Amino acid sequence: RPLIFVDGGFEHLPNLDENVTAVGFPTGGDQISVTRGVVSRITHDGEGVLRVQIDAAINPGNSGGPVFNERGKVVGVASAVLRGASNIGYIIPSMVVRLFFDATRDTDSKCNAAMKTVENPNGFCGVASVGIGKIQSLENPTLRSQLGMESREGGVRVATVDQVGACFDKNTGKFLVQPGDVLLSINGIPIGEDGTVQLPGRPEERIRFEVIVSSQLPTTPVNVSLLRRGKVVDCTMLPTPRRFLCPQIDGFDAASPPLYMIVGGFVFMVLTRPLLIAFQKKKRYGYLRSKFSGESLTEEGRQLVVLSTVLASSINNGYHNLSGLVLRSFNGTNIFSLQHLAGLIQISNEPFLEFRLSIQGSPDCVPPSSEENGNDNNKNSMDKNNNETAKEEELFEQEDEILAIMERDACLKTDPDIRKAHLIASPCSPGIDFVWPPPPKTSTGDDDTSTNE
Repeated sequence: RPLIFVDGGFEHLPNLDENVTAVGFPTGGDQISVTRGVVSRITHDGEGVLRVQIDAAINPGNSGGPVFNERGKVVGVASAVLRGASNIGYIIPSMVVRLFFDATRDTDSKCNAAMKTVENPNGFCGVASVGIGKIQSLENPTLRSQLGMESREGGVRVATVDQVGACFDKNTGKFLVQPGDVLLSINGIPIGEDGTVQLPGRPEERIRFEVIVSSQLPTTPVNVSLLRRGKVVDCTMLPTPRRFLCPQIDGFDAASPPLYMIVGGFVFMVLTRPLLIAFQKKKRYGYLRSKFSGESLTEEGRQLVVLSTVLASSINNGYHNLSGLVLRSFNGTNIFSLQHLAGLIQISNEPFLEFRLSIQGSPDCVPPSSEENGNDNNKNSMDKNNNETAKEEELFEQEDEILAIMERDACLKTDPDIRKAHLIASPCSPGIDFVWPPPPKTSTGDDDTSTNE
């Protein structure tokens, strides 16, 4: 018979100590498995998404299986278990599952794993967020007084906001929520001084304020009340999924297969959370994970490019052990993205390829021009001066910086053999415009760079 889900809304969440039954096909046998327990806690995950903790055994293979209440209705879907703990499992509550159904109603229940865009209308809409990063609790009375909160209850101070997110109003070019604001309420629900709100319909239970936003679709507006320099400001925001400098999920915001390019045996990749997990046993990648995995995206198209590994060859002798380093600059130009690097290398006429790498990351830089991105199809007809990349501010030597220099001609000659030895067919992944060695330039009568023989 068809499964019947409980109705949506916080009021239909299972109660604490309510009996639940998890059904599925976990490891350990071929037949269906049934485990029973009770609801231990209403909580949330790292993204602020609502979830329910139960003590019924959930094992590998249970994920996606239904969890029933005593009336035989589905209260959630098994999702995870806390490793190293006893009887701590998590289920996605039915009200969150219903959000997925609602989001795919306009696409005839079709949804792929990639992010929903104009080019990909069947993509996943993501988790709604107002784009508030870090907050500060307001439990100190002196701090409350200085912020004009001495006669008010609750509230948290906004420490950071996402540069690319719901806080930024593209129509006005201004931030609706700014660092230093005091967040008073969301959708009319007062926020406590510790950042929690009363769980709707449950006066004895509280939960993080982000859950109020993530429990609705990104297309649903959110009403926010703030205190800014002593004045109350009310605004309406349209939530969006959070965007991260280090993309989080394969196939959603992280490209699948991963993006890469190879030059001089150096394998450059975009830093993503799946990449960090794959190399988590390497100490340097552990540092990168702690530093960048939760950082919000600062501007559209921005990527962290890392030297993943070095394919050993005589041209890169002395660099063989380099790995897990963020590329700061190429030939004096700060790197904005992997495509930016590919474009710079391809149009460069310098005899050497100079890479400056760091475990601390690259400095902020402006988005590249179309030529640097490798998107200009008329490079052969450009003036020689336009082919030279304008160098940005002078880069100073830093303690953590690694300098790697190789001869361009040697790389051009040796790279095909390096890739062949490692059974790599292409110098780059699909999605990166990079031809290496580059095609020979053709002379035309109008080409200022041509010479007469």
